[in-house]
Parts: sequence; C-alpha cells; structure tokens
Amino acid sequence: MDKVIKKGINTFVFTTCFKLLNQKEWKKSNAFKIENVSDIDFNISVKLDNSEKYIIAAVSKSGDDSRQAVSIIKLTTVNGTVSTQRIFDWKTHVVFNEILLPVSFDACGDDRTESFNIRSCLIGKNWHYYHVTIVCSITWHGFVDDLYFPDMCKHMKNNYKNTEFSDMVIKVKDTEFPAHKNIIANQSPVFYKMLTTKMKESIENSITFEDIDIDIMEELLLFFYQGKLDKAEVDDKVALKLFEFAEMYQIDKLKSTCEFIVIKNLTMYLMFMKQAKITIQ
Repeated sequence: MDKVIKKGINTFVFTTCFKLLNQKEWKKSNAFKIENVSDIDFNISVKLDNSEKYIIAAVSKSGDDSRQAVSIIKLTTVNGTVSTQRIFDWKTHVVFNEILLPVSFDACGDDRTESFNIRSCLIGKNWHYYHVTIVCSITWHGFVDDLYFPDMCKHMKNNYKNTEFSDMVIKVKDTEFPAHKNIIANQSPVFYKMLTTKMKESIENSITFEDIDIDIMEELLLFFYQGKLDKAEVDDKVALKLFEFAEMYQIDKLKSTCEFIVIKNLTMYLMFMKQAKITIQ
C-alpha cells in the first residue's frame, strides 16, 4: 500500500493493490491513519460479487473514537471507474456495491500459454485471480458532534469549575464547587424549585448536600457540564450511587445513563463468565 498523501486542507488519498481470488473472500488492506485523526484506523476491504463482474468494497474506520463522522469517500479503479458517497453518519463501514471489474484486471495471464484460457485455469487450479488497484480519497470533515455543537461544547467546558461568572456554590462537607444557576436548575425539577422560589437555596445562592461524597459530586458536575461520566464508566459502585442521587432528585438523563452503564458492565461480566465456563452457584 502506498503512503497516505494529503491533497488540499482535509482530503487524503491512498492506493492499495489487491489480489482477488474467485472464491469471493474479503481481502483487507493494512490499516492507515490520516492527519489530526489520531484515534482512528482506516482500511479498505474488497471482494468479488457472485457474478465476478463487479467488486464490492467497504471503507472502514475503527479505534478509540467511535463517534459518527461526516466525510466524502471516493473510490477510483485504474480503469477510471469512480464511485462516490457523501456520508453524514459514518459509524464503521461504508459499502460500495457494483464497482465494475474490467477484463484488464485478469491476472492469471501471467503464467498462461497460448492455449490457456479462464476455463482451463478454473479446471486445472480450481481458482482464478485478479489484480485490483483502488485509489481511495477521503475528505474528512470531522465528527458530527464537533461539527454541529462545537461552540456549545466549548462554552460548557469553559464554565466547568469556572468561578469568574458563577452565581452559586454547591457545598459538600468542607468543599465548595462554583456553579451556574441556569445549568444546575435545568438538570432537575427539584433543583429548579430550589433555585427559583423563596427557598433557602435561592436566597443564599447555594445548595448543600450532606450525604454525598466529594468524588461523587465531581462526577455529577462533570455530567452536568460536559454530558459524560468518568469513574462511573469503570466503577459500578459509583454508577449506583449516582443512580440513587438521580432517582432522589429526578435527574432522568443521569438515571438512564447509569442504568445503561450497569447493564453493559453486567452483560460483559456474564459473557466473560460464560466464556471462562464458570458456573454461578
């Protein structure tokens, strides 16, 4: 495979040559990366269709960042056949069907005699093969959430633990967390009532939580401001504590997220137990 070549601001081109057998098995290229997308590996897989008149190709992305992406993908064969797809939700594979397989791709001619033909190749060897060179062009526009919500995400992250424009505090034991009424109030109808009526919390611009640990509150604020969880993703105890908090204060989105994490981890654990052939008594 040739190295990746950058053309323009965000277009990357690479070339791969495949040896395709008539058994119609998938052939996969080596993985490659493109500039500024370090957490993603790309590759191309191709095979012959049942008629052996066309090629089926799949351009794939995999890696640590599985978010949906926006791209334009163009495949070109050496005979000039071009297939283009504009993708607005690229998750894993983008499939190209019916790429024409011209006679010039026939590679068994390398060892032919004058009397050799495809029929005798199939009878004598039980296979026939083709050389297919594909040029793949990827115009990378970015991940969906970065494209459509970049400013909002940036502003929310900037507000996290920012004391300059905070207008309230959250108190946990001896620790105070700066916060913003509009963000906290919108998380829960209970918080909204606390901060918009003549309750103590609204008058003092603060909410005090007696029965919660500091690390749980940090995780909670991370969710409020950035829409993600950190420790809860790998620690079911943290996820369960957050679930209890969400149940008490009617934070539906957090509750659903914690439920998903616990079920996902439990499913993975049961699969591991099954694979290890461990019987649960």
